[in-house]
Amino acid sequence: MDGDLVPLKRLFKRIEFGGRRVSVVIDEAHTVGLYGGNGSGYVCERGFENHPNLLARVVSLGKAFGCHGGFVLGSRLLRDYLLNYARPLIFSSALPKTSLATILGAYEAMDSTEIREKRARVFTLSEFLRSEVDASPVLRSLVMTPKGSTNICSLAVVGAELCVWVADQLALKGFRVMAVRPPTVSPGTERIRITVHSYNVARSIRELVRCLEEIILTASDGGVSPSVAKL
Repeated sequence: MDGDLVPLKRLFKRIEFGGRRVSVVIDEAHTVGLYGGNGSGYVCERGFENHPNLLARVVSLGKAFGCHGGFVLGSRLLRDYLLNYARPLIFSSALPKTSLATILGAYEAMDSTEIREKRARVFTLSEFLRSEVDASPVLRSLVMTPKGSTNICSLAVVGAELCVWVADQLALKGFRVMAVRPPTVSPGTERIRITVHSYNVARSIRELVRCLEEIILTASDGGVSPSVAKL
């Protein structure tokens, strides 16, 4: 949700040290296509794709692949179990051939020079965004994303109405930033989530930070609708 990454090495070490039989499921919705030499994901980048405690990796096709749907990576035993007992899968319609062609095309492109350059650009721009946010006396204390993580940067804006208002104000200035609120997150942990893409530019990121500072200060000074709680 906030762009943080699970410390896989520490996680698996703790499991081994505990001596218990534990199965781990990793959500790679935001990491496949971005991490790994050919976009194969964070687990592969860290070299844990064949770890005995790794039960499955769940991948979304609606992010880097630019399509819809998803898949589960795991053992043949897990695959057979899901095919026979996973009701949402059994009673779902199969993806149309056009979607399958899109997925295949995206998968084949993941190892191309163009996509590798775009992946590198995402990380460069993400670091730039974080440096701009950290340099802001208004925004730095609102950051919820650990430093050195992914292309997602979440900022705490407590209160569902206020969170939506901030996102709406940014939209009026040309920035599409998501307001994350209940039931997606617990009440009191609302946040806006900024996602960096390869087509973004440093100038726009700097302008986004400037606009966000102004909006947060306006909210803090009470310059919002009376129905919206103050920060």
